[in-house]
Amino acid sequence: MLGLKFAAFSTSETLYNTQVICNVKINGLVAKSLMDTGPSDCYIDRRFTDKHSFNIHRAIGEVTLAETSVRMPIQGQCVTHLLVENNEYSDVTFNVLDNLATDMIIGEKIFKEHESVTFTFEGYRPPLTLNALKKMSVPFPKPFSHLSEDCQSIADKPRKYSQADLHLICYEIQCLLSDDLIEPSNSPWRAQVLVVNEQSGKHHMVIDYSRTISHFTQLDAYPLPRIDEIVNELAQYWVFTTVDLKSAYHQLELNACDCEFTAFQSGNALYQWRRLGFGLTNAVPKFQRLIDYIVKENGLKGCYPYLDDITIAGTN
Repeated sequence: MLGLKFAAFSTSETLYNTQVICNVKINGLVAKSLMDTGPSDCYIDRRFTDKHSFNIHRAIGEVTLAETSVRMPIQGQCVTHLLVENNEYSDVTFNVLDNLATDMIIGEKIFKEHESVTFTFEGYRPPLTLNALKKMSVPFPKPFSHLSEDCQSIADKPRKYSQADLHLICYEIQCLLSDDLIEPSNSPWRAQVLVVNEQSGKHHMVIDYSRTISHFTQLDAYPLPRIDEIVNELAQYWVFTTVDLKSAYHQLELNACDCEFTAFQSGNALYQWRRLGFGLTNAVPKFQRLIDYIVKENGLKGCYPYLDDITIAGTN
């Protein structure tokens, strides 16, 4: 269990909490770190890395600040050894950013290695334990249950990429590995990656399964909800909350026997998905089916999911 301390004080009727900041050691150096369960990754200030001559690797990407539209470009990455409250973490990847308010920010990547994280106050009552997070058990999505009879493994030919695209692909692969979404593969299947350039100027990596498993996958005809019917249902409610699930498909774990079908090449390595991947032929209907299953099995009233966009409604 990881123990952290921060103080709180009150003036009049307003309660002020200091930011959760504590001293940690990174590569043997003492640093002030903000412990934040919001971001999934870890970040370090460029001034700190320059001062202590950290080895910075090139990385492409940007970070959007919470509750704003402000975006900060990632200046690079460094791999470090981290010590927090006598807990050691090896090969921790930090994204380098300019002008952080503290030396570093430690995010969910570290916290999720622990069963729980304890914040210690100076109160006189015994500890208060809140089981706020619970992993829901859902069936595997089974995106390859509709394969044609002539299905056979295909290894698609490698493609050429520009240097900029290679850097982006490398960065995306490292992110997927660090989030435990993909793993090394020994599959006979091999799809290829593409870099898509959007009109907004953004670039992102996609996987082209059209020449491999999607070529043999028959469509799952499970329907999407009719938006006009959802609107009619919502008319009976007064209060609404909308939720947009983060990287929605990635929240669904694949059965181990299905992972090899998702194999793709990056550089001289072969990887496969551990979670339901974007770009698979039946990802959409399989996801909608499971979301509908969750709503039905848990008796959720006033809950209307359309893929990863969910509207929750009430009368008061």
